[in-house]
Amino acid sequence: MRVLILQQAALAGQMLAPGVVVDVDDATAAWLIEAGAAQALDQPAPESQPRKRAKTQE
Repeated sequence: MRVLILQQAALAGQMLAPGVVVDVDDATAAWLIEAGAAQALDQPAPESQPRKRAKTQE
């Protein structure tokens, strides 16, 4: 599921800045959304697609 990061968040040891779009599994997306750190951008991705890693902004 693609989510838009709304506030700085740590994910898999990487710090994500607000405005970054990441593709994460449904459980991680739910956790970020419930914490108020992200908002959903689309429906869950099929399980057969590999997860994409976000590039951090420096």
